[in-house]
Amino acid sequence: MADNVIVTGSRISEPSRAASSGLQAKTAERAAAIDPAYVSFLSRLQTAVRANDHRAVIEMIAFPLRVTSGGTTRLYPDAQSVERDFDRIFTPRLKRSILNQRADRLAIRGGAVMVGNGELQLSATPGSVRIEAVRP
Repeated sequence: MADNVIVTGSRISEPSRAASSGLQAKTAERAAAIDPAYVSFLSRLQTAVRANDHRAVIEMIAFPLRVTSGGTTRLYPDAQSVERDFDRIFTPRLKRSILNQRADRLAIRGGAVMVGNGELQLSATPGSVRIEAVRP
Protein backbone atom coordinates (compact mmCIF):
# COMPACT_ATOMS: atom_id res chain seq x y z
CA MET A 1 0.00 0.00 0.00
CA ALA A 2 2.84 2.40 0.69
CA ASP A 3 3.76 2.28 -3.00
CA ASN A 4 0.46 3.97 -3.83
CA VAL A 5 1.16 7.15 -1.85
CA ILE A 6 1.71 10.23 -4.01
CA VAL A 7 2.90 13.51 -2.58
CA THR A 8 1.77 16.44 -4.68
CA GLY A 9 3.07 19.28 -2.61
CA SER A 10 3.87 20.36 0.85
CA ARG A 11 3.73 23.49 2.85
CA ILE A 12 6.85 24.69 4.62
CA SER A 13 6.50 27.52 7.03
CA GLU A 14 8.78 30.52 6.77
CA PRO A 15 11.63 30.41 9.32
CA SER A 16 10.72 32.49 12.30
CA ARG A 17 12.65 35.61 13.07
CA ALA A 18 12.80 34.51 16.68
CA ALA A 19 14.87 31.45 15.74
CA SER A 20 17.20 33.61 13.68
CA SER A 21 17.67 36.13 16.48
CA GLY A 22 18.25 33.24 18.90
CA LEU A 23 21.16 32.07 16.75
CA GLN A 24 22.56 35.60 16.68
CA ALA A 25 22.25 35.77 20.45
CA LYS A 26 24.15 32.49 20.86
CA THR A 27 26.94 33.76 18.58
CA ALA A 28 27.17 37.00 20.55
CA GLU A 29 27.13 35.01 23.80
CA ARG A 30 30.00 32.80 22.59
CA ALA A 31 32.04 35.84 21.53
CA ALA A 32 31.46 37.46 24.92
CA ALA A 33 32.55 34.24 26.67
CA ILE A 34 35.95 34.27 24.95
CA ASP A 35 38.56 35.87 27.16
CA PRO A 36 40.17 38.88 25.41
CA ALA A 37 43.55 37.22 26.03
CA TYR A 38 42.57 34.51 23.50
CA VAL A 39 41.59 37.15 20.93
CA SER A 40 44.94 38.90 21.34
CA PHE A 41 46.81 35.59 21.21
CA LEU A 42 45.03 34.55 18.01
CA SER A 43 45.97 37.84 16.36
CA ARG A 44 49.66 37.42 17.30
CA LEU A 45 49.61 33.77 16.18
CA GLN A 46 48.10 34.69 12.81
CA THR A 47 50.74 37.38 12.31
CA ALA A 48 53.54 34.89 13.09
CA VAL A 49 52.07 32.20 10.81
CA ARG A 50 51.54 34.69 7.98
CA ALA A 51 55.20 35.75 8.28
CA ASN A 52 56.33 32.09 8.54
CA ASP A 53 58.12 33.10 11.76
CA HIS A 54 58.94 29.74 13.34
CA ARG A 55 60.56 31.29 16.41
CA ALA A 56 57.52 33.44 17.22
CA VAL A 57 55.15 30.48 16.84
CA ILE A 58 57.36 28.26 19.01
CA GLU A 59 57.43 30.94 21.72
CA MET A 60 53.63 30.56 21.91
CA ILE A 61 53.78 26.87 22.83
CA ALA A 62 53.32 25.34 26.28
CA PHE A 63 55.79 22.48 26.62
CA PRO A 64 55.53 19.60 26.37
CA LEU A 65 53.49 20.04 23.18
CA ARG A 66 51.09 17.18 22.44
CA VAL A 67 50.79 16.41 18.70
CA THR A 68 48.27 13.80 17.57
CA SER A 69 48.44 12.63 13.98
CA GLY A 70 47.47 9.41 12.26
CA GLY A 71 46.17 7.92 15.49
CA THR A 72 49.42 8.38 17.40
CA THR A 73 50.41 11.02 19.91
CA ARG A 74 53.86 12.41 20.31
CA LEU A 75 55.12 14.77 23.00
CA TYR A 76 57.62 17.44 22.02
CA PRO A 77 59.52 18.37 25.17
CA ASP A 78 61.19 21.59 24.00
CA ALA A 79 61.59 24.26 21.33
CA GLN A 80 64.43 22.44 19.56
CA SER A 81 62.32 19.33 18.96
CA VAL A 82 59.45 21.42 17.58
CA GLU A 83 61.82 23.39 15.33
CA ARG A 84 63.16 20.13 13.93
CA ASP A 85 59.63 18.93 12.98
CA PHE A 86 58.02 22.35 12.50
CA ASP A 87 56.76 21.73 8.95
CA ARG A 88 55.39 18.33 9.94
CA ILE A 89 53.51 19.85 12.88
CA PHE A 90 52.41 23.13 11.32
CA THR A 91 51.19 21.75 8.01
CA PRO A 92 49.77 23.96 5.25
CA ARG A 93 46.29 22.75 6.25
CA LEU A 94 46.86 23.75 9.90
CA LYS A 95 48.27 27.13 8.88
CA ARG A 96 45.19 27.78 6.71
CA SER A 97 42.98 26.86 9.64
CA ILE A 98 44.82 29.32 11.89
CA LEU A 99 44.73 32.11 9.31
CA ASN A 100 41.01 31.58 8.57
CA GLN A 101 39.98 31.52 12.23
CA ARG A 102 37.84 34.44 13.32
CA ALA A 103 38.17 35.46 16.95
CA ASP A 104 34.40 35.61 17.40
CA ARG A 105 34.14 32.00 16.22
CA LEU A 106 36.67 30.38 18.53
CA ALA A 107 35.17 27.15 19.87
CA ILE A 108 35.02 26.34 23.55
CA ARG A 109 34.91 22.61 24.26
CA GLY A 110 35.27 21.20 27.72
CA GLY A 111 36.80 24.42 28.97
CA ALA A 112 39.48 24.45 26.24
CA VAL A 113 39.56 26.94 23.41
CA MET A 114 39.94 25.37 19.95
CA VAL A 115 41.05 26.82 16.64
CA GLY A 116 39.45 25.48 13.47
CA ASN A 117 37.84 22.09 13.94
CA GLY A 118 39.96 21.32 16.96
CA GLU A 119 43.28 21.29 15.09
CA LEU A 120 44.80 23.59 17.69
CA GLN A 121 44.01 23.58 21.39
CA LEU A 122 44.84 26.62 23.46
CA SER A 123 45.20 26.86 27.21
CA ALA A 124 45.44 29.79 29.56
CA THR A 125 48.02 30.00 32.28
CA PRO A 126 48.13 32.94 34.64
CA GLY A 127 49.09 35.88 32.48
CA SER A 128 49.32 34.11 29.12
CA VAL A 129 47.71 31.87 26.53
CA ARG A 130 49.70 29.05 24.96
CA ILE A 131 49.33 26.33 22.32
CA GLU A 132 48.78 23.14 24.27
CA ALA A 133 47.99 20.54 21.61
CA VAL A 134 48.00 20.17 17.82
CA ARG A 135 46.15 17.85 15.47
CA PRO A 136 47.68 18.63 12.06
